[in-house]
Amino acid sequence: MKVGIRVSPQSSGGGVVFVENLTRSLRADPRCSEVAVFVMGESTRYDAENQIEVPVSGGSISRRLRGDRALARTVADHPVDVILCPGNEISQVPGTPSLLWPLTVAPFEEPAMRQLGRSAKTTLRWKVLRKALGAAVSKSDALIFSSHYTRGLYSSHFPALRERPSVVVPPPPSLTPDAADVPTPDLPDDYILYVSHMYPYKMVLEMIRGYAEATRRGVTHKLVIAGRATNASYGAEIERVIDEEGVADKIVLLGSLPAERLPYLYRRATLFLFPSISENAGSFALLDAFIFGVPVLSSSSSSMPEACRAGAAFFDPRDIGQLTEELVRILGDEAELRSLAARSAARGQELRYWDAAADQVLTFCSSLVAGRRA
Repeated sequence: MKVGIRVSPQSSGGGVVFVENLTRSLRADPRCSEVAVFVMGESTRYDAENQIEVPVSGGSISRRLRGDRALARTVADHPVDVILCPGNEISQVPGTPSLLWPLTVAPFEEPAMRQLGRSAKTTLRWKVLRKALGAAVSKSDALIFSSHYTRGLYSSHFPALRERPSVVVPPPPSLTPDAADVPTPDLPDDYILYVSHMYPYKMVLEMIRGYAEATRRGVTHKLVIAGRATNASYGAEIERVIDEEGVADKIVLLGSLPAERLPYLYRRATLFLFPSISENAGSFALLDAFIFGVPVLSSSSSSMPEACRAGAAFFDPRDIGQLTEELVRILGDEAELRSLAARSAARGQELRYWDAAADQVLTFCSSLVAGRRA
């Protein structure tokens, strides 16, 4: 089978990690003879072989208006049996089934929308995005979801989805438990770890405030943050809150780190903290914590309960006081930390890796293509 993956230009983040790992795992499967990554516009962001630029300029609106014809011309020169479309956009090519793989849930989550603002501009953005996602669902021949939670959200908003084949393919972790250590110098001996780029929906400000109050109640662990703020204004707000709470000497900001630096951080962390209010299927950072058996304290919102199962303790990310209470409780109880470590490791053992995900994707695509040819 020849598989095409349609992607939009991106600079960084989970979407790029997702596409790169998916591409490599599909290519390694003997049933897949070729994987072509169709980039809708100019981009050198993806570390993927057989990356093919589709000549369509402009942003998302331009890609939606002109993407079908541009991709059809490209596929005529580089034929594939099926096209996977991870993200919010999809293109149709006559005679080739297109599968939408949605990676966005925030437009359907009231807590996330409140957290990200209720200005007229933001409200219009949510409305436009929901409409675009509905159009993408209607154009799709089938859908792949990363969680049952996400499939349920989309099914409740878009009745057209119920008429299309769909499957849930849970995301694998981005790291492996045997990954080598690449030391990060000057780490504190005892620390809480947060790994992710910092967006408002990640609840970083609330995390810092909850942590600061926990230190005033006796918690001595430092907070190590591996990730960068997504824009300068949010980064400035993070620094302001750190100073305001008086914890500048207790928080270590490492910035964005390459993947090979992360295993060292996970293996030495006392606790992994994940406060996000909106995720499609947990997060790579959360899943990676499980494979290293780190005790996990996770948000109870969105898809996190499905991703964590029994592997974590939970808190409401909108309740700073609850976060403080959980930090004080867990870090003050060695038996609880040992229990959480065992639960985390058990959850890590349940997780599948990219070869299993590729197998499930190819099985689903093969049945879809066979059904169309019958």
